Amino acid sequence: MAYLIHLNNKLKRQYEEIEKVLLNIRNDLDLQHIKFPLGINRDFVVTDNAIKRLESFLMALEDYFEIKKTVISKTYAPKRNKLEALQKRARELAKISQKVNEEVTN
Repeated sequence: MAYLIHLNNKLKRQYEEIEKVLLNIRNDLDLQHIKFPLGINRDFVVTDNAIKRLESFLMALEDYFEIKKTVISKTYAPKRNKLEALQKRARELAKISQKVNEEVTN
């Protein structure tokens, strides 16, 4: 049981990192019209539905930047793999948003 709790805590940290990056992007570019769906409850496990909600928020931001996207939350991959893929997409989106933000300020 302790091992499962440990694994879930690792997933929660990874989820929260992605969530923080996406919220920073939204706030930096003043995209308050893109709503962030309810994330995970901090006391519970990372569910597939929480990953789907996080991906829907990521996809809404990708729509704003007109980036080609693929849905990974509907695949039969482990949650860790899904979160790693979302984390990679969030990092790429952060780089793009930083460039856009620099262009706007200059």
